[in-house]
Amino acid sequence: MINLSRRKMKFPACLALVAFLALMLPVAAWAEGNPYTDNSSVSATTAPESPVVDQVFTFTASVRDEANNPVLSLTGTDFTITGGEGTTTVTGAVYNEGTGQYTVTSVHDTAETVTMVVYAVGVYIGSIPDVAVVTGFAGGDGTAGNPYQIADSDQLNIVRNYLDAHFALVADIDLDKAPYNTGEGWEPIGTGSNPFTGSFDGSYGGSGHTISGLYINRRLHSNQGLFGKINEAVIKNVKLENVTVTVTVTGHGRVGGLVGSAINSDITDSYVVDSVVSVEGNFSYVGGLVGENNGTTITGSYAMATVNGNGEDANIGGLVGYNTTGGIITNSYATGDVNGEGNSVSKVGGLVG
Repeated sequence: MINLSRRKMKFPACLALVAFLALMLPVAAWAEGNPYTDNSSVSATTAPESPVVDQVFTFTASVRDEANNPVLSLTGTDFTITGGEGTTTVTGAVYNEGTGQYTVTSVHDTAETVTMVVYAVGVYIGSIPDVAVVTGFAGGDGTAGNPYQIADSDQLNIVRNYLDAHFALVADIDLDKAPYNTGEGWEPIGTGSNPFTGSFDGSYGGSGHTISGLYINRRLHSNQGLFGKINEAVIKNVKLENVTVTVTVTGHGRVGGLVGSAINSDITDSYVVDSVVSVEGNFSYVGGLVGENNGTTITGSYAMATVNGNGEDANIGGLVGYNTTGGIITNSYATGDVNGEGNSVSKVGGLVG
C-alpha cells in the first residue's frame, strides 16, 4: 500500500509540471519570436523635399513574428538598411506600445535617389522606394568639373563637412542673420588640424557673387576668418563685404578676413572691403585678407579694411599679417588704417606686417 501510494503521488506532480510548461512555452515563443517577412512592413514618415546634409530620415517599422505577434526589444543596431551607392546608418529605434511599431531614424551619406531595403535582425521586412537623398547643396557633385553649388548661408555652412571637395557660389550670401551673427558668430571653415584642401570659386559661370555680413567674435581661437586654415587649396573670385572679425587669443593668433592661415595654396581675384579685422594677443598675425601666408600665391586681390593688432611681437598688415616661406603676392593692394599697439609690436605695414 505504501509503494502504491508513492506512485500515485508522482503521477499528478508530473502532470502539473507538463501543464506549467505548456502555459509558459507560448509566452516564451511570443517574446523571443523572430521577425517574419510576410507579417512585417515599413513605411516612410518623413521625406524632406530639401533635406540638409545629415538630414535624419525617419520611417516606421512593424516587425512581427510568424504568429503575427510583435517582436519586442529591438534596438537601432538590430536594423540594417541597404540600397544605393552610399551607406545608410541607422541612428536609433524606439518601440511604441500604442501602435506596435518602431520609429527608426537613419542618415544616408550620398546624394542620390535610392530604394531603402530594410532588415531587422537580418530578416528582410520591407522597402521604401524613391527616397531622394541630397547633400544640401543647390547642385553639383563636388568634383572639379561639377562643383557643389552654394545658394544660401546654410549651404555655405556645410562646406566644412566636405573639406576636400570643390565649390562654387551661385548666389549672393548674407551671413548677417542667426545663428551666424550671434554669440561667437561664424565658425571658420577648416581648422588647424583639419584644413580646407578643396577649391572655392565665387564666380561660377562668370557671374560674380558676394558674401556679406561675416561676423566672428571669439576668444582663445586661432585660425579665424571665413576660412580658418587652408592647405593646398584654391580660392578665387571670393568677394567679402562688411566683415567684422574680433579675436582674443593668448598667443599665435592667425586671423584674416578671408583666411586665417594659408599654406601652399592659391588665392586669386578675391577681396575684403568695408571691414574691420582685430586681434588682441601676443605673437599674432593679423591681415585684412590673410593672417599668415606660408607658401601661398596671392594674385589680383585686395583689402579695404581697418586692421587692428594689440599685443607684443605681433605682425599686422593691411593685406597679409605675416608673409613667410615661399609666400608670393602679385598685383594686389590694401587700403585702410592699420593699427598696432603693445609694448613690443614687431611689424606693422600697409600691405604686409
